Amino acid sequence: MIDKIKKIIPAEEQSLMGSFSYLSTAELYLEKNDHQKVKKCVLVAEKLIKEHGLKMLENEKERILGELCERQSNYKQAIKHYSLSSNLPPT
Repeated sequence: MIDKIKKIIPAEEQSLMGSFSYLSTAELYLEKNDHQKVKKCVLVAEKLIKEHGLKMLENEKERILGELCERQSNYKQAIKHYSLSSNLPPT
């Protein structure tokens, strides 16, 4: 499934679609409980968001990190990420 998404939406390093693709892939890995791959995808997306000023994806990134922390029983960090997500403008 993830490979099909990568074919449809190629993760080009310098694009909005690339950042969105990494976050979508992180969401899929989250559903598969592959926490390491979630972290890797979010790190790449975070780098692209900062490099290209893609602030509109910040809340999605924080929401995914919040859910990841919650699944890992790190509730303090989960609340931090959820709070950041809720304070950012919607995408």
